[in-house]
Amino acid sequence: MLGEGQIVSRKRKAIVGLAGLALAGGACLGGVAAAPVAGAASQACGSSCVSMYNQKFGSADVSAVSGGSAATGQAVILAGAGPTITEDWAESVQGKVSDFAAAGLINAALAVPYANDQVVEITYAPGGVYSGFCLAVASVPSQNKRVTLQPCGVSANSLWILDTAAASGGYVPLISGSGTKYPAPYVLTAVQAGGDFTTQALQFNSAGVVAKDQMWQLIFGVLTATVAIPAHPAGTNPGVAPNWAGYQATATDARYASAQLVQPTISCAANNSSSDVAIWVGIGSKQILAGLLGGGKTLAQVGTWAFCYKGKAGYFMFWETVGRSASEGGSQLEPVWAGPSPLAVPSACSNPPPTSSENEFLAYLVDNNCTESLAPGDRLNLVTEVSAGQWADLFVYNSRTKFQLNTTQTFTGVEANAANWIAESPSVNGSYSPLANFGTVTFSNCEVVSGNTFLPINGLSNANIFMYGILPFIFPIRATATALTPGGTQFSVTWDHS
Repeated sequence: MLGEGQIVSRKRKAIVGLAGLALAGGACLGGVAAAPVAGAASQACGSSCVSMYNQKFGSADVSAVSGGSAATGQAVILAGAGPTITEDWAESVQGKVSDFAAAGLINAALAVPYANDQVVEITYAPGGVYSGFCLAVASVPSQNKRVTLQPCGVSANSLWILDTAAASGGYVPLISGSGTKYPAPYVLTAVQAGGDFTTQALQFNSAGVVAKDQMWQLIFGVLTATVAIPAHPAGTNPGVAPNWAGYQATATDARYASAQLVQPTISCAANNSSSDVAIWVGIGSKQILAGLLGGGKTLAQVGTWAFCYKGKAGYFMFWETVGRSASEGGSQLEPVWAGPSPLAVPSACSNPPPTSSENEFLAYLVDNNCTESLAPGDRLNLVTEVSAGQWADLFVYNSRTKFQLNTTQTFTGVEANAANWIAESPSVNGSYSPLANFGTVTFSNCEVVSGNTFLPINGLSNANIFMYGILPFIFPIRATATALTPGGTQFSVTWDHS
């Protein structure tokens, strides 16, 4: 990832500039809209922003920066919810506790019991502009220590661990990442409306339930009505993921996946510079375990990426070999380049100007015709085929432009346990991007090869995956996949929330 979720300026070759873009699974903190609630973010920030509230006081009182200034030591309080920039925040998933423990950033006292839990930063983003200051403690947490604004990405003081084992009813405790205490770690606490956020030792009542002033959820933008969790289609294995929606079919030798689709148009609001969607077909490790996304080690994929920057949409095709060794070419995302070779950066695009965000960088590539042409309405054929432990073949054909990519990449670690047809909220700079509104995309003529036989998706064990932006089975729903058609070769994915 680039800079642990911070925006990074770059003046380097275009191929390097995409190192911060990734397509992978994970989890986020999130919130249930149990009843109508007030707006939790300013109009300038909209649905891209979040605000936090706890179980004790409910969604009428949310996280706010006292005075609104983005500065070290600025107080964070529980204030009445409203469309004000002092309540604008952005959450970014930074990785797992085990990752930070291995790097020496999280103490061993927390590393063992919370090894597989996610670590997040919560950045103050007034008006949708990242301030560089995060919800944090100034030093190692202690009882009743104030939580204030501190620089992001400097130390574990700005990290928070999602205590999934103690989650209940859609709420989750947030453990200070720089703590050293267990089994009662210091967690984010707000004991009174209008009062400061503090860290206090995790408290359980006699029934083993965490204290309500230590249980947290998020409000995404303006929520105006109760949301209901839809049911997965009958006859499918349910799957949930924070950034995938679609289908996965699994077998010991699922080595080929194909589909046809029409590139959807994405909607970009005037102030939207950060939403993205990747739509792809891929082969790799099994990702859905017990209904949850996770556990996959390798993935070969080919598809399209659409993004918003300053209210304008951009589109390009890409391929990626997740989990491939650096000696074989690495695992970074690769656009399909324009020019003599779709695998090589055009010379005119090899030295782009400095940019302040990944989507500004992508806009530069698309606007300057660095990438092969892709437009809404284009009809595409996508194919990924792998030979386990040897190579991956990636194919895309655009019927409008007659362009064809057909590349075979050495990939000795690739597994062939799962075929995927996915619409994704990709990872940019280490955190999931808001999901661009793509309306609906239909995957048709979907096939998978197993045992040298071409099969429909339902010819193998398969999972219908819904996209949630937070802990599994909790709101908001970001995208849903329909049931397969009777022949098992077609379904659609529909956007629900950014």
